[in-house]
Amino acid sequence: MRSRVAFVVFLMMCFFRQSSFCDTWPLVLTGQIAPGTGEARFASLSQAAVNSRGDIAFHAGLVGGGHGIFRVSAGMLSAIALTGHPAPDAPGRILSSLGDAQINSSGDIAFSAGLYDGRTLLDAILLRSGDTLRKIVDTEAEAPGAPGQKFSSFGLVRLNDAGDIAFQADLGSPPVETGEHFPASGIFLITGGRLREVVLDAPPLFSLNNQGDIVFADGSRVLLFSDGSFKTVATSGQPVLNWTRTLESMSQPWINDQRDIIFVNQRQISPRFVTFFPNAIVRWREGVLEKIAAAEDPVPGVAGAVFDESFNSPHIDNRGRMGFSARMKMKTNANDISTGIVTVEDGRLAVVAREGQVIEGVGKLSFIGLPDFGQQG
Repeated sequence: MRSRVAFVVFLMMCFFRQSSFCDTWPLVLTGQIAPGTGEARFASLSQAAVNSRGDIAFHAGLVGGGHGIFRVSAGMLSAIALTGHPAPDAPGRILSSLGDAQINSSGDIAFSAGLYDGRTLLDAILLRSGDTLRKIVDTEAEAPGAPGQKFSSFGLVRLNDAGDIAFQADLGSPPVETGEHFPASGIFLITGGRLREVVLDAPPLFSLNNQGDIVFADGSRVLLFSDGSFKTVATSGQPVLNWTRTLESMSQPWINDQRDIIFVNQRQISPRFVTFFPNAIVRWREGVLEKIAAAEDPVPGVAGAVFDESFNSPHIDNRGRMGFSARMKMKTNANDISTGIVTVEDGRLAVVAREGQVIEGVGKLSFIGLPDFGQQG
């Protein structure tokens, strides 16, 4: 089965084969006319999201100002939302800003947005389902689990195939100071129209699967929220199968529907500095921690290259196949570095795209952004 991977402006369709580039072609390029805008052209493109059907949603900046959320489906590019247009369910307000988009297998698209009426700004989370764009929640709403506190802004948004929406939000101070601690942020979940808190004072990065499970990392731990309870799946100091190092600080977790979890381990430079190098990709499966790739491991298919201390955006699909972004360096010349997209199947790693790779009709890839993988692969 072919797997779909989207990064910045490209969709890659490929078999997971060791040491083999994917078939890669451009879907959207800066400079081309953006649909729904008249004659405006794309000026910048943000991280893309891809679903199991190969549909892609992405945020883009436009020449001359303005932004939009766009979708590519069955080869057709269309606008989902544009700044300056009327905001849904908010009379008198327009869309003034747009966040990165998420897309599920039904083609529904969720994203954060700013809603402006000329005087005041509301942040909101919007959902495009079919031909309807509607508001799901905004900063006028009180945050569940934090009495008297309203949402002040929205961060990462996740959408699953069941239609659940999870998001990170910062919280405003309560109207009356009591001297007690009040949460500054949280991760929240909307299921069947019901809004609930998952965890307060939460880190900004998390993952949501199609079962409604949420995984997040607070630095020293990776935690799984499932069926209303929490489970710690990894902690600092734990040994890792097939690796000489132990876990240190953890971030960027991702979970599939089988509750396999993949995350980035980070090495602290020095006890005196709160600075970390992402030095490995680690998987947790049924209680077992296993190294997938680490700094100084050889890069498959790139003679003389090893992985550097830079791993990002790990994903694992429902067939257990994995993908991530990694920086690579030549052992004979540490200044000869490049970033690539790496996939893993049955323990075999393959570099499927790399800076410097030539794309027919376009030229060399000079920059690769963070990848996104359809949950089904």
